[in-house]
Amino acid sequence: MKNIFLLLGLICCFTLNSSLVAAQEGCKVLLENISDTYKGECKKGVANGNGIAKGIDSFEGEFKKGYPHGNGTMTYANGSIYTGKWKKGKRDGNGVYTAKIDGQEIEQNGVWKGDKYIGKKKSQMYKVVTDMGVRNYKIRKVDDAVNQVTVEVKRNGERLRMPNTLIGDSGNYRVDQNLGIFTGTNTPFEGSMNFTVNNIGNPGTTIVNFNFIILEPGEWVVEVNINI
Repeated sequence: MKNIFLLLGLICCFTLNSSLVAAQEGCKVLLENISDTYKGECKKGVANGNGIAKGIDSFEGEFKKGYPHGNGTMTYANGSIYTGKWKKGKRDGNGVYTAKIDGQEIEQNGVWKGDKYIGKKKSQMYKVVTDMGVRNYKIRKVDDAVNQVTVEVKRNGERLRMPNTLIGDSGNYRVDQNLGIFTGTNTPFEGSMNFTVNNIGNPGTTIVNFNFIILEPGEWVVEVNINI
């Protein structure tokens, strides 16, 4: 009797393993150049999740609905390699492509869109650390000729009097027509202001605390729009 149960157990295990193999073999990759074999996560008959797919080329990384989607590495038949972001089977986002041409290694490191390289990743030019009591803000570079930072505070499109708490860590400061202007600034430049403004239409006040850092030289304009 024990032998019969053991035999039935072996048959069940064999059947289960066969089903798993069949399910894996039935999991399709929809990108033709890597569609020969696939090992990994599957959903509704197509690759979905982490996996490895091989064909003319090979891919290891994330899949969605049968296509590379997310982070992954494609190794091409000619030896070139792309590591980075994917979207619906195409290079899309930040990534690095390396290839050897005439024995020399060539690298494209930057941003890709629709499988095409569009240029280097733009470095961050400014950073806002605190924006309490601020509805929105605009920070833009307007020129390269001088190093200057101009700050203005607005409410409902109207420029307010420049708070006397505006400070910067470099440059010569002056106020002109309610604009706070720092000339001859160094990079990075850090500015901040902390003040209280009366609310419109309801009692009370709003505390505004805005702190920003300019990371690239040039002439900059910082527009701060406060809450109504």
